[in-house]
Amino acid sequence: MTIHVDIVSAEALIYSGRATKLVVTAYHGELCVLPGHAPLIARLHPGAMRLTDTFGRERHFMVSSGLLEVQPHLATVLADTVLRNDELDADSALAAKTRAEENMRCACSKRDYERCKSEAELLTLLLRQLGEARVRR
Repeated sequence: MTIHVDIVSAEALIYSGRATKLVVTAYHGELCVLPGHAPLIARLHPGAMRLTDTFGRERHFMVSSGLLEVQPHLATVLADTVLRNDELDADSALAAKTRAEENMRCACSKRDYERCKSEAELLTLLLRQLGEARVRR
């Protein structure tokens, strides 16, 4: 059995496809969504998210704050920022974090400031995760 998963950032559709499992970091802890899950809406906490696709591959993401909506055959993640872990290395993540912090200082509105702050926090989490992965190797 599978569930359709859509992962959407403020800029683009990041992932759309079938999965056997979706694990997100919600404000009250880690939440695992399986096919046939009861309907719910949860507020996401910035952090790691992973899904297992129909081929058994785990895909890893970092997600800023946002929402998760679950229906029995559909899970939708709506977040300001979503980063694919496999597309970033420590150098590019550090450069992106520096840009986000600079954009925070130059933000013209509170909304822009909050978006840049969320992105910088997310990149900090990603850098921490990348550092831990290097230590484990």
